[in-house]
Amino acid sequence: MMRFPTMEEVEAADHELLCRWYRFLPAGVTAEEKPIMDRLVERFHAFGGFTPAISKRLGWDAPGYGF
Repeated sequence: MMRFPTMEEVEAADHELLCRWYRFLPAGVTAEEKPIMDRLVERFHAFGGFTPAISKRLGWDAPGYGF
């Protein structure tokens, strides 16, 4: 399971990492995680969301990268 990112990690993340989190992080966030998820989604949309190439690279199987 992925570790939930910090706000600093979300601010520093590139487009592909934001897409990875957007696709694979659990949807049920705590009150502490909600502002981080809101910012992640905001940045994800600012980058234009998924591109076909990023979506294909990420696939649909959750990675075990320990984020």
